[in-house]
Amino acid sequence: RAEEVAVAVAEAWRGRGLGRLLLDAAIVSARRRGVVALEATMLTGNHPIHALLEHSGLPWSCHALEPGSESIRLELRGAALQGAA
Repeated sequence: RAEEVAVAVAEAWRGRGLGRLLLDAAIVSARRRGVVALEATMLTGNHPIHALLEHSGLPWSCHALEPGSESIRLELRGAALQGAA
């Protein structure tokens, strides 16, 4: 099964690795509960989120929805999460 995920970091706290910590924690928690994928809807061209997904080392995909938004899916099976226990 897949679950919805959201990662938000206040502007004053961005660039300190908090987004990575939040996404890593969500991945570990989801895997423990048997979730096979995390999904999210976001504004088109959200490059910081794309960078977070790349950091995870897991396969992910991005698909356009309506103009200005896109859907992402992060697959939790397969490659290990980098830096997570």
